Amino acid sequence: MSNQMNRVRSSGSRLFNVGGRSQKITIIVLVIAAIIALAVAGRLNPGNTDNEEKYSLNISYGLGGDENQTRLSFDANIGGDKSVVENIDAYEILIKEEYLDLLLENGPYSSKDMGNYWQITGVIVFDTAGLSKEEISAISIFEGIKIIDKDGNEDILYIPVDEKL
Repeated sequence: MSNQMNRVRSSGSRLFNVGGRSQKITIIVLVIAAIIALAVAGRLNPGNTDNEEKYSLNISYGLGGDENQTRLSFDANIGGDKSVVENIDAYEILIKEEYLDLLLENGPYSSKDMGNYWQITGVIVFDTAGLSKEEISAISIFEGIKIIDKDGNEDILYIPVDEKL
């Protein structure tokens, strides 16, 4: 019985090792091909300056107020490489044109360079007299944030369509 077990064990290890070198070569070739494919797709290119990759935008907000006006308080963080963030000179909060007539107060805003991101906080008050809670929640007042860097270049970070604020 011990001869049979040894034979099974040795044939099992032989099966595992068969093609071991070619399997390693195949894995190495696949890894290299994946790296090349990612580089060609531009995902590993640190010099890519598309606005979507130059900056990132995260926004949190809260709604309050009464039956006549709604107060939207927000905190926006604009991230990117440290050199890109340090180069931000000014910003402008962009309100969608169809809601400009509802605007009662636009600000105050404050901003601060936090090192690896730029933080903007502010308040927007808009007229919601006669609107239901559902109608107020459906309002998408922000268009985005315009960034102006110290070189005079302008970039607009648009609020995603599915975000309602």
